[in-house]
Amino acid sequence: MNIFTRLLNSVPLFGRKRGSHKPVQDAGLLVPVPKWTHPGKKGKSICCPNCMATVHVFHFGWESLKCNSCKQFIDKYDWLINVKRMK
Repeated sequence: MNIFTRLLNSVPLFGRKRGSHKPVQDAGLLVPVPKWTHPGKKGKSICCPNCMATVHVFHFGWESLKCNSCKQFIDKYDWLINVKRMK
């Protein structure tokens, strides 16, 4: 199933903790990285759209990044970032 199909159907995706194969509960909704994203002082975790592995980054000054899990180069705007749901 395509990631954008999941987003359109409002099905929540769950991220993974680093080094863990269990999904993180209440992780929120994963959406593609927006153009004007800042990681903050503590950095930000992003998920690979192919294998859902988590990578922690401290800046977004790159064009593509190699996933440590599936070994593929993925464009910056294809990575998924956790967004808190609005109540």
